[in-house]
Amino acid sequence: KTGSKYLDCDFSALENIYPYKHHNNHWAFFHIDVPEKRIVYHDSMSHNANETKQMLNNIAAFVEAAIKQEAIENPKIEDPEVKLFSVNFINKGKFEIVDNLKAPRQDNMSDCGVFTLKGIEYLSRGADITFSAKDMKFFRMLITVELCLGKLLTPN
Repeated sequence: KTGSKYLDCDFSALENIYPYKHHNNHWAFFHIDVPEKRIVYHDSMSHNANETKQMLNNIAAFVEAAIKQEAIENPKIEDPEVKLFSVNFINKGKFEIVDNLKAPRQDNMSDCGVFTLKGIEYLSRGADITFSAKDMKFFRMLITVELCLGKLLTPN
């Protein structure tokens, strides 16, 4: 396990998705693909603010430092896959920060939360993000039903 005392996780398989609230009034999300050293930002209004890029750079620096620190503190890693991951990760260079310019765009000022929830849900099940602004009314109803049922409904 390439974990960290700072983050209790297996970095070699780490691909996590996080929501992000921009200026306390707009939701977007990003996902971190640690093995590929890539952070992809998804924003339905295409904000490309410097502070967002700075936040993503800070997250990249933290994850990278945690993995490097773990490699230093545990130089006798037994598992060959973990050792290979650590060496490849360290030698791969800096994290790439990517603004997903193909992210679906909202056509109003109120659907960013729905875009964020559905984008996270699509990516978490390995699906391409194929929805658009015209799907938001249906998604709002679907989210309401899922909240009432206490579970996500599996797409066909």
